[in-house]
Amino acid sequence: MHVGQLMLPRVAVLSAILLVVLSGQTLAAGSATPEEAVHEYLAGVAAADAGRILDASAISEISEGYRIAESVDRLQAFMPHLMLAPAEYPFYVEANRAQRADEIMSQVLMLAYGLLSGETIDGSPIVPVDKAWAEAFVARVDPARLAGIEVMDARFPHPDLGTSERYLQAAAAQAATYGADELTERLLLFYFEGRTYALGFTLLRYGDTWLVSSQSSPIGGTSTLGTATPMSVEEYEDVTSIAE
Repeated sequence: MHVGQLMLPRVAVLSAILLVVLSGQTLAAGSATPEEAVHEYLAGVAAADAGRILDASAISEISEGYRIAESVDRLQAFMPHLMLAPAEYPFYVEANRAQRADEIMSQVLMLAYGLLSGETIDGSPIVPVDKAWAEAFVARVDPARLAGIEVMDARFPHPDLGTSERYLQAAAAQAATYGADELTERLLLFYFEGRTYALGFTLLRYGDTWLVSSQSSPIGGTSTLGTATPMSVEEYEDVTSIAE
């Protein structure tokens, strides 16, 4: 379906899978395609359901499959405060699970704050503020409002770059670091409270199952914080179409 056929200002047509995920029915953990995975993940955000979001994410898979030797070799660096721990030890696997869940939910929080607060969420401190500001902020970021999220489409960003040998080699190497079979990215277009936004994702395939590894897309140029970018349907078409 062409994005221009979907809707403005409201989504008029949804695929069968989208009707499922936005109706509150839960799919099995992991999805058959990257598109289903990002739909399910954002349905968890819309439902303010942390468990559903984490079920759509590669938490245990990365925690257990992480290969620190390959990661260090690929980066030619060891960053103990940032990198996951050696999965050879059960204790470290549990630490990895906690770190992975924190990484995902931190990105979800930044997405929610960016959509709901009216503030610019870019990693910088918001100053000066006071108790009255904080109380107003709490009222503004009620996650119940996220139920208004409506997914429009999901595609690979900059497909010309994504088929380059350099990108494919880098993606394969990164997937191997996490014990996965394949890595890909998606740019998701969604509608919320009168505006359309783009949100990036990186995903991993384990066997036949796709899971979200990060709520950001390097090739799509989206924020590593996980915030959404205002984007029109036309801009989305440009970013996700093959250059002529």
